[in-house]
Amino acid sequence: MTEPTTGKTFFLHTKPITDPKTQARYTVAGVVYDGHMLFGVARCSNKDLFTKERGRKVAEGRALRKPCFHKVLPADGNLGTFFVENALEHLSKENFKCVVKTKK
Repeated sequence: MTEPTTGKTFFLHTKPITDPKTQARYTVAGVVYDGHMLFGVARCSNKDLFTKERGRKVAEGRALRKPCFHKVLPADGNLGTFFVENALEHLSKENFKCVVKTKK
């Protein structure tokens, strides 16, 4: 397999998960960089108007500035599948410490 292009970004948008009272939605970004995939997460509460475009910008920015976590890219295989599996595993652990909560 040839080396993946640095800078390629993958996105995953969730339906409301975790606490049904908050109806929070998440966008996960995975950015390919220097043999790794850097992950960033954006959270949208029920008080926010969810937009995929805004979620993508926030999640990708966080992946590049301060990733929630990162994984070494597989030697072979589908990067899309690799991204989705790791993003869903992270979300299933409810490990949202990396999501910055802002006060309005």
